Amino acid sequence: MNIEFSDEYTKHHESGRFTFWAKVDGKKIQCDVSDEYLQDRDPSNAKENIEELFKRYRPILEDIVKEKILAPEFNWEKVSITRADIP
Repeated sequence: MNIEFSDEYTKHHESGRFTFWAKVDGKKIQCDVSDEYLQDRDPSNAKENIEELFKRYRPILEDIVKEKILAPEFNWEKVSITRADIP
């Protein structure tokens, strides 16, 4: 299975979440991350600009997406990263 990520992303100001895209064997998959995940991932940085946190944690977010895509229950539509995904 070939998983690639686009550099593009969208910040949804009303909800605080970010959307970025994975391509899995040619199929585009929406990946959403909550602002709560970004703020709670490292509470010492909670006051930092949320977009900067997103950029800093992007490699970790991509690893989480890969794990979710490889899981048997993956639905081939969307991946959501929330506070529950904090190790």
